[in-house]
Amino acid sequence: MNILIEIFATIALLAFVILTIYAMISLKNLVALMNDSRNSLIQITSDMNQLKDKLIISLDSVNSATKQIESTVTHLESHADTILGAFDPFIKLTDIVYDKIAPPVTTVATIVSAASKAVSAFVNVLSKK
Repeated sequence: MNILIEIFATIALLAFVILTIYAMISLKNLVALMNDSRNSLIQITSDMNQLKDKLIISLDSVNSATKQIESTVTHLESHADTILGAFDPFIKLTDIVYDKIAPPVTTVATIVSAASKAVSAFVNVLSKK
């Protein structure tokens, strides 16, 4: 019976040694995985910092361009108001001239139309006889 216990103890000790070796290999792989993860995180952090710096530069450029566009639009608005102000007297003059000329022209057009109809009617009456 002693031999049986010694065999079981030896098998148990051997199984413990094998499990310990397996645990050591697993821990070694885990340490390598952790190191790879740490290196990847360092690289990601570095990339994110570079991206942040480039985004800040880009946003500064966009901000500067926006200010320039705003300044240009303001400048154009002031010049457009000046140009439109210069045309106001011509528009008023055109309205006054139209108000003066339109009624006589309309009257003449009506008279010409009536005379044309009269001549046409007269020619029709003469041509029937």
